[in-house]
Amino acid sequence: GKATAGAPTPSFDPNAEFHRQGLHNPHSHWRITTLNENFELCPTYPRWLVVPKSIDDAGLKRAASFRSNYRLPVLCWKDAFGVASMCRSSQPNVGVATKRSVQDEELLQAIVETNPICGQLHIIDCRPRVNAELNHAKGKGYEHPAQYANTLLSFMGIENIHVMRASLTSFLSTIKQYERKFVSGATAEVKETTTYHVDLGKCGWLEHLRKLIHSAAQVSHLISVEQASVLVHCSDGWDRTPQVTSLAQLLLDPAFRTREGFQMLIEKEWLAFGHQFALRCSTLAPLNKGTNPSDEQVSPIFMQFIDCTWQLINQFPTAFEFNSMYLATILHHLNSCQYGTFLGNSEKQRVAMQLQQQSLSVWPLLKGLQFANLSYKPPNPSCNPSKQVLKPSVAASAVQPWFAYYCRAGEVLRPDPLCLAEAKCTELTLEVEKLRSELQLLCTSQHHGTPSDLGTKDGLIDDFNRMPCDLTAVAKPVAHSPWLAVATSPAQQQFVGNLGCDDTAR
Repeated sequence: GKATAGAPTPSFDPNAEFHRQGLHNPHSHWRITTLNENFELCPTYPRWLVVPKSIDDAGLKRAASFRSNYRLPVLCWKDAFGVASMCRSSQPNVGVATKRSVQDEELLQAIVETNPICGQLHIIDCRPRVNAELNHAKGKGYEHPAQYANTLLSFMGIENIHVMRASLTSFLSTIKQYERKFVSGATAEVKETTTYHVDLGKCGWLEHLRKLIHSAAQVSHLISVEQASVLVHCSDGWDRTPQVTSLAQLLLDPAFRTREGFQMLIEKEWLAFGHQFALRCSTLAPLNKGTNPSDEQVSPIFMQFIDCTWQLINQFPTAFEFNSMYLATILHHLNSCQYGTFLGNSEKQRVAMQLQQQSLSVWPLLKGLQFANLSYKPPNPSCNPSKQVLKPSVAASAVQPWFAYYCRAGEVLRPDPLCLAEAKCTELTLEVEKLRSELQLLCTSQHHGTPSDLGTKDGLIDDFNRMPCDLTAVAKPVAHSPWLAVATSPAQQQFVGNLGCDDTAR
């Protein structure tokens, strides 16, 4: 979408989110501190931080000095109906000398005490253990159980930015090779299909996605089933950490599965908490003194999160209010620089660049019906919150390549049966609304009555309003290459089958 003139859209309101999570309750174990209001405590954190009530600001300052880049443990999500919470931070500066910080240990113990149901804090270190040990030798590392009482440390084995960059390059090369072969040959032999899956596995991209979903599912299980509180971190806490915390919140909280909620999730976990978009995507940001940006810092971290979200939509086709075009458009404008949303490396930089006043936000662009999932079923407000938690499959076969995006060429998203069906349904829904409006105007002008009266009297509008926008009646058969059909997920195959779309080649 082309940027158009208009007033900038303000970023999400953190106070509204704090209220939704029950943090304004006077009996809450948490408090909101303005210690970082001018980004003086931690320049890559948001202005307002949520911390345990029992820790004063002086203790927070000393605890921050013991964490990499001063990214101390703070709350990022809390169960509004319970006491379990999710916090995030960077690694501690322990080092080979196993240095200690009384204030950092007290902060983690205070987090434990906010949850009277479970007396143990689960620390989810997103890194492979060997990576954490290497950081340990460089003066940083991880929490030692002997120093941090009432904690349980687990390593998730998610690789670093350099491995992810190499994996994506290999993955794109592999699917490009087989796309030319299968599309031009029209028929994929069994041997070629087997080789294709083997080569796809060697790239490691799908396994990296699977690990991310598995890690998020583990965090979700700890919070929703075991009622435990969790602290998530990696090295600096701005790459693997938001991947896991964001996906876990998607699984736990249906509010983030709406378009407005997903926007808030990105604003909160990625933008406010300092994911380095400019470095990772090689876009615009002020140069800090002494920094030397390079291609070595580029990595598809945010793209992986969006891909994992697409994987969840595949597994739960009715759980999300947005569709694949919504996700692809976000990725398109991640690098387009048409909007100021993803520019800069932190909230502090975006404030200094006055992006909210000097640029437009991408979010109003994504309000159109073409970005809506017409099969979305909002959760029942009276339903038990535990029943609204998503439990994804983490089997290797459950993670599929997003061909419509990675093989899109010059388009935002390559049409596939599901995308074409969504587009057709959107078109027909708009047409139905247009006809409904025209019918109401016509009846009003002819009978000089109100539309509601005429609907009751003549039955015209009532009948029209009862007309279903049935996906099975509007979807048309769509040609699809066999290599895409092989890779389509079972959930997507079933959904496309219900639409009447034939995903085999013609």
